[in-house]
Amino acid sequence: MKHLADSKPSSAKPAEQRLTTILVQSILLALLLVAFRITKERILHLDASLLDWLVLLLPEVGSVALLEGLFVVTATRLRSRTAVVVWWTSFGVVHFLAYALIVLEHTFFLHSGIRLDLDLVGYALDNFMMLQGMIAYGVDHGFVIRVVVALSFLVLGTLVGLRACLPIPEQALPVTVLGCMALLVIPPTTAVRNAGLATTTLGGFLRSKPGFDTEAQKAQEALPPPAELYTAPRLLGPPERTPNVLLLILESTRTDVTPPYAPEDFWHRTPALSRLADESLVVDHAYSTVTHTSKALTGILCGMYPRQAMRILESLEDSLQLPCLPHLLAEAGYRTAFMQTAYGRFENRPGLIRNMGFEQAAFQETLRRPGFGTTGYLGLDEMAMVDPAVGWLDQGGPEPFFLTLLTLSTHHPYQVPGQPVTTDVAEHHARYIEAIEHQDRVVAALLDRLEETGHMDDTVLVVLGDHGEAFGEHRRLQHDIVPYEEVVHVPLLIHAPALLGPSRHISGLRHQVDLLPTLLDLLGVPWQGKLPGRDILETPGHERVYSSCWFANTCLAMREGDRKWVFHYGLRPTEAFDLATDPGETHNLAPALSPETIHAAEQKILEFRLSVDAWWAEHPAQTSGPERWWQEAPPPAP
Repeated sequence: MKHLADSKPSSAKPAEQRLTTILVQSILLALLLVAFRITKERILHLDASLLDWLVLLLPEVGSVALLEGLFVVTATRLRSRTAVVVWWTSFGVVHFLAYALIVLEHTFFLHSGIRLDLDLVGYALDNFMMLQGMIAYGVDHGFVIRVVVALSFLVLGTLVGLRACLPIPEQALPVTVLGCMALLVIPPTTAVRNAGLATTTLGGFLRSKPGFDTEAQKAQEALPPPAELYTAPRLLGPPERTPNVLLLILESTRTDVTPPYAPEDFWHRTPALSRLADESLVVDHAYSTVTHTSKALTGILCGMYPRQAMRILESLEDSLQLPCLPHLLAEAGYRTAFMQTAYGRFENRPGLIRNMGFEQAAFQETLRRPGFGTTGYLGLDEMAMVDPAVGWLDQGGPEPFFLTLLTLSTHHPYQVPGQPVTTDVAEHHARYIEAIEHQDRVVAALLDRLEETGHMDDTVLVVLGDHGEAFGEHRRLQHDIVPYEEVVHVPLLIHAPALLGPSRHISGLRHQVDLLPTLLDLLGVPWQGKLPGRDILETPGHERVYSSCWFANTCLAMREGDRKWVFHYGLRPTEAFDLATDPGETHNLAPALSPETIHAAEQKILEFRLSVDAWWAEHPAQTSGPERWWQEAPPPAP
């Protein structure tokens, strides 16, 4: 009897080792998740009660229990050496991947303000070559520290579990796991329900964004035929006037840092734009199509809402079947060019620009010159394109020109050339303001060169933002998933005193898709077609305007009058704001509105979305295609 009693603990030890290891690793994994979650919420300035914090943090423990459940069930039921080896191998691999996922997700959030999920991982893998600079930017000392901590937790947790070998009853740990898993169904408080990080880290990563097929079917009958949304414009004759046209697109530029939208005490920081605003038509309420540059360019230059998808399919061959401004103005006798100092390989920008009809283009690869440093991870100081741009203007003959320039330094990570880059989110807003000031110096240099070369008087100069930028105002950063005014409301100035007279403000709801018909009418070009945009100078504003987030089925904003709606595709409840009394969108009115009112607004949003989808469905994109690089480009000026 003594022998049997002594043998029982010995035979039970391997199972106890496994159970103890699971327990220790679960505690360490949960601690890391909770610590990272607290960091995220503090960055986004969560104003929450103790109950809110518990509702946010306890489900992270529940998600760990869900991960560990299978290991707990099998830990005491292994009957062969092979099964034991497979169990330990699986345990090590799964926990290594879990720690890697948690570190990558948190690092990605710290740099972007966005939760990493499988859709984004798939996008990154598909586009690794073009994203490698951005990815390398994330490998900073903080990332290295997080990797070391995670690996230490993995190794030390396993070793401690094996050494401690606690006599855990076989029933105790499964019951504990089930109890922890129950934390996943804690009903959210109001603060949590309206938070951008309401899901658990692991759940948010694995979750597919919900579609809207059911709501789409309900709205389908109310859709107008696709032809009523857009019919390709065609010219009916030559233009009455042929001034030059220069379109300056300001990267990630908010209205509250752009005169005259910005507070007057800010104007001295951007003297060039301040001077330009004093002489220009100012569009008070202009909105972006999609909160991502490549997509916004389609709305700006082609007068049509782009595909509601993350992939830049418009850059692939034969996938942008729209007559864009470069096509139309070239037909009207203009020579056309596009310049940016960002890398051309990023999102296949050359393919997009060629598809839009530009005859010439220049990118970082062709504008690199001594004396101009890099900015961030995307390219070169935009000052490097001023001389080549003006040089291209002077190279032409009597034909008028259409030139589009895109700035860069105001894009994340907001690095002014010559200054060190920072990965500290707390410093980003201050760096952004410095980048805004640098961008204004670029505008000043461009205006000076236009005046020196005599082009200022005979050029229509349009200054337009592609989208704004967020710094946690609504618990989100950057721009890709931000449907609020700090991102979707963009500056729009039109400078053409000889044609338009003195400066004045243009009211009403306006949109980036309005630029194409506005310029055609300003030049006196007779044309025929049906566009979602309208002439800003001659027509009243839209009844409503729409702005979509870049991530598919994530968020879409609609403004009608002073009422702003934000639709989250079921990820969060629909929000409503009164911009007349609440321009910062701090007070959500939706909880006080009737379900019928909210449903009616959601139907309008879905009708818009489905109208855009229906048109593009008639013009399918290629699913793959070659990157098309320019053989010719404006040569750099000496």
